[in-house]
Amino acid sequence: MIGKATKGADFRGLLRYIFSRERSQLLGSNLGQQSILGMQQEFEAICSLNHRVRYPVLHLSLSPHPDV
Repeated sequence: MIGKATKGADFRGLLRYIFSRERSQLLGSNLGQQSILGMQQEFEAICSLNHRVRYPVLHLSLSPHPDV
């Protein structure tokens, strides 16, 4: 398994990237919205509760070993 962690501040960019990938999967969620715009709005609403957070986006990518 190969893992990569990236932090950022752009919810929309991350969601568009994830959902444009052919083999990407959303493994789980507790969000009420299923659209990119709806998820972005929910994330931004939650993020606005704490103005000290500079990089609220954490993108964890997991890729299985090519031999698996």
